[in-house]
Amino acid sequence: CVAFFSFSWAFGYFLCKAVHYLQIVAMICSVMTLTVMSIERNIAIMSPLRSKRICTRRRARVVVVLLWAGSIVLALPIFPGQ
Repeated sequence: CVAFFSFSWAFGYFLCKAVHYLQIVAMICSVMTLTVMSIERNIAIMSPLRSKRICTRRRARVVVVLLWAGSIVLALPIFPGQ
């Protein structure tokens, strides 16, 4: 676990694993966020009048929390295997 610009890792074994895990969490969350945004845009285009009821700020907050929670859970198998 050495950065491209360095010859050694100074932060210990746990942080070496945690950095990789957090990178995977961020990648999964990014992909899931783009997917949900595409679904929301599709709803807005296909049924613009219904989208006002379906796509509320409260639901958006819930979806964001679920996306992060799902990303953390989906990346868990990677953490011990490093």
